[in-house]
Amino acid sequence: MVQVLKADVKDSIVKAAKKEILKNGFDKFRMRNIADGASMTVGNLYRYYKNKDELLKHILEDAYHLINTVLKRYNMEIIDFEHKQIDEKLILLKDFILTVSYDICSLWQNHRLEMQIMINDETYVKRIINWTIILLKKVNKHFSCNLKSDLYIQMSAIAIYEGLKYAFFHADSYDELREISLYYLKENFSKFMDVKGVL
Repeated sequence: MVQVLKADVKDSIVKAAKKEILKNGFDKFRMRNIADGASMTVGNLYRYYKNKDELLKHILEDAYHLINTVLKRYNMEIIDFEHKQIDEKLILLKDFILTVSYDICSLWQNHRLEMQIMINDETYVKRIINWTIILLKKVNKHFSCNLKSDLYIQMSAIAIYEGLKYAFFHADSYDELREISLYYLKENFSKFMDVKGVL
């Protein structure tokens, strides 16, 4: 009899769990359905993962690590417009928007299922929206004479997040998502700039 490797069994469980979570939702997935999908008993499933939380943590580990890395990089590289000429600021902003668009598309291509699951994690949603607020405030300060209110900036950050989330889940291809996310980011950041059509 051929012994199945533990790593292969875990891969089978993870694949079945992703399907189950996407089908029944983040809060309603059942370990019994995952065991059935992985062709094992529920008791055997619990030998690999003691509970739903442990299984979910394992499924999302790589995607969480990637997003944390991206957000840390953004925080370290968040655009510094101080003491720069307007053309230098524009180059920085354009490059930054290209990078964000690329990262969104890479996540779509490599971690689409995990991202569909993570979208339910309020902690990450808040982090992304708060980071967007900080960036919009910087853009507003350095590119506009008519400063927008904090409420307007917060609403815009939420709208950017929701729009990109919608594109993330409805795009049919990498190229479509790349084109849409780039255009959408440029349009939204342009609202905070006195000089139109430069992005």
